Amino acid sequence: DNFQPDMAFEERMRTDVRTASPRVNVLAPSNNTLKQGDLRFQWEPAMPGNTSPAQLELTILDNRLYPVQQFTVENGTFILREPLSPGLYYWTLDSEQATLYRGRFFVLPPDASP
Repeated sequence: DNFQPDMAFEERMRTDVRTASPRVNVLAPSNNTLKQGDLRFQWEPAMPGNTSPAQLELTILDNRLYPVQQFTVENGTFILREPLSPGLYYWTLDSEQATLYRGRFFVLPPDASP
């Protein structure tokens, strides 16, 4: 089932929220976003005056944690235009030193309404 969550990854997401001081504020997509079409990823440094690394790796994983897309991103915004099959997806934003964010979103079938 493409919508079945990976419980270990879900727990890591919850642990990140409880224990880590955020390095980035994610503006989009929010967790549990229901999406059809283009998907915007947007973030900013968590602390005013801080800068996030110039280049980050954005990885999109399916619900079995298989990487389906990976991009080197800059400037705090990336738009995914390639369609994804309907299902639950996870995504990570990584610097060379650490994972900065873990999140998830859903891609709906074309005939579904959000």
